[in-house]
Amino acid sequence: MPQDSEAIDLFRPELVAVFRRLRKVTLEEIKLRLIAFGMFTFTFFNIILYYYSAASAIAVALGISAPKDWRPCFGSLRNAYCLKKIWGKVWHQHLRQFL
Repeated sequence: MPQDSEAIDLFRPELVAVFRRLRKVTLEEIKLRLIAFGMFTFTFFNIILYYYSAASAIAVALGISAPKDWRPCFGSLRNAYCLKKIWGKVWHQHLRQFL
């Protein structure tokens, strides 16, 4: 992992546009971007899951809805083998009941 001064260097504004400078992108930068993307996805996934679970528990406890009304927030990770499946079947599973 980079030290603090190196980390500041990796987040310079001119390094934001990756596709404009494909030949200049370093392996270290690619690793950093993949780790950051993974951490963001993991965090966002868990925040959504937490609030969805809390809302469902409260609604069921208060008798507002039945447990069967609360589908799983996300689809199975077994369907996450291509971008179309990740976006349509895994990530947006909870939106299907409204459509």
